[in-house]
Amino acid sequence: MIRGVTRERLKAPQARIATALLYHSVRDSSGRKDPTADDACTISAQQFADQLDIVGEAGHPVSTVSDLAEVRGMRRGAVMHERVLVLTFDDGTASHLDTVLHMLWERNLPGEFFVNPANVGRRGFLSWNELRGMSSAGMSIQSHGYSHRYMDELDDAGVVDELLRSRKTIEDRLGQAVTVFAAPGGRVNHFIAALARRVGYKAVCGSRPGQWRPNANVSVIPRNAVRAGTTERELRDWIDSRAFALAVQAGRYEVLKLARRLLGDRTYDNLRRRRLHDDARH
Repeated sequence: MIRGVTRERLKAPQARIATALLYHSVRDSSGRKDPTADDACTISAQQFADQLDIVGEAGHPVSTVSDLAEVRGMRRGAVMHERVLVLTFDDGTASHLDTVLHMLWERNLPGEFFVNPANVGRRGFLSWNELRGMSSAGMSIQSHGYSHRYMDELDDAGVVDELLRSRKTIEDRLGQAVTVFAAPGGRVNHFIAALARRVGYKAVCGSRPGQWRPNANVSVIPRNAVRAGTTERELRDWIDSRAFALAVQAGRYEVLKLARRLLGDRTYDNLRRRRLHDDARH
């Protein structure tokens, strides 16, 4: 936990296009990983540092979904940036404090962390004191649902319960507004997004690759998942909003989505895990 330090989070710039990167776990400098993390979705501390250097070299402002969601319309006198980047981190694992926070802090970059209150304090996850310290350090702490249940497997009442319990618990514990929901597993559709907005969320994030326009009414905000096998070239293409690279990623995502529907969750998850591990080794 960072003690005796506070920093105001960077305020949202005006942006025509925003690109959100999605991270899960980052190994520490000794190579240790979060005990609950999937190897395929875990990158090394050196990889993360190199990627943050690429973000810095790109020269685009970095903000958060929660700040960008506050902006509607052009503010008088505000500078309009062509591109803005967002760094998001799912699951609230221990590495988000041990490794991620300090690298962001050194570079004066804001991060947005989506947590499940049911997991806070468990082995391998952040505690409420640690999350409070991260919030004080200028990071945005938002909702990943209450217990990491897939929203598309719940009825309306179950979805609303997950959304409301998560937001209330985080707000009560941290004393900051929770306005953004990131769906576990990216399992979200337009109807679930509408429910989230109906109960007070201002933005909903998925995991379909792409970019978005903050001033437009977007049902589900796309995010580009960074995995162990993600190359520097791919990352640069996403940051530069290269249409072909984003289209390739989106196409892969849709193929996997169709495979999940046809094979069922258990078979699909086993095949996906095997494929991601293969990709990470090459």
